[in-house]
Amino acid sequence: MLPNVLLSTPTMISAERLRTTGRQLFLRIAAVCVVVALPSAASAQEPWPSVVIRGGALVADFGSDVRLDASVGSVGTSIDLENDLGFQTQAASWFADGVWRMTRRNQLQIAYEGVTRDVSQSFLSDPITFRNQTFTAGVDVAAFLDTFYLSANYGFAFVANPIVEFGASIGVTVVRLHTGMELSAQVSGSTLASRQLTDAVRYTVPVPLPGLFLNIRPHPRVTINASTQIIKATLGDYTASLVEAKSGLDVRVVKAIGVGGAYYFNRTHIERDATLTNGSIQYRFNGPQAYATLSF
Repeated sequence: MLPNVLLSTPTMISAERLRTTGRQLFLRIAAVCVVVALPSAASAQEPWPSVVIRGGALVADFGSDVRLDASVGSVGTSIDLENDLGFQTQAASWFADGVWRMTRRNQLQIAYEGVTRDVSQSFLSDPITFRNQTFTAGVDVAAFLDTFYLSANYGFAFVANPIVEFGASIGVTVVRLHTGMELSAQVSGSTLASRQLTDAVRYTVPVPLPGLFLNIRPHPRVTINASTQIIKATLGDYTASLVEAKSGLDVRVVKAIGVGGAYYFNRTHIERDATLTNGSIQYRFNGPQAYATLSF
């Protein structure tokens, strides 16, 4: 029996050592993985920045329809600015927005978008009535449509952790639409339509705008964001409908500075009744945004 024991012992010892060595190797590899993963995990658990500011350009496709009634009561012509007057269907504008996370769940969102558009030497194929003026077929006109959006919203995050934010917002968007038209022969010293026309009209409407927002951070330097707002309401003499949606990606490059890109959609329709400036303006633009970010 002794020889058999002596012969089997080295085999048993080798197997035990192999198992022990395997466990030690596994533990060492696991420890290395933990050490390597800890910085990324810790970074992924960093809180969201308190303030994020974005600013950049929007290259958008536009569609606009304007109707302004005469002050004596006759109905004006519904004008497709792109097809009837030759406005460019694509133009560039700029924007700025920001988020202030006051607490883990509460935030304030502010945004501004401004678009200025002109056309001149536009040959009319059909007569049109624009408020108190009628322009006959064959004449050249100069026209403009400026739009400005300024919004301030309070947001509450129902889901608020270092990776995901999801919540609802409520606030006010002030929409200002300014438009006018004149004969091109009246334009002096400039190829642009004058903003001081007697029959120019400004519609300034504060619209209460509810919405939703979603932010996802798959990596400490990368944020996927999306938001949407929609409403249709009657406010005094105005009936307004507004749909806004945006989705994008922000990448932090160094410290507090980053870059981003997004796709933006906005459709606004405002009608005014029971005043001397009755009419309607429908406005749509959508396109890509490119911007820089500052977060801290």
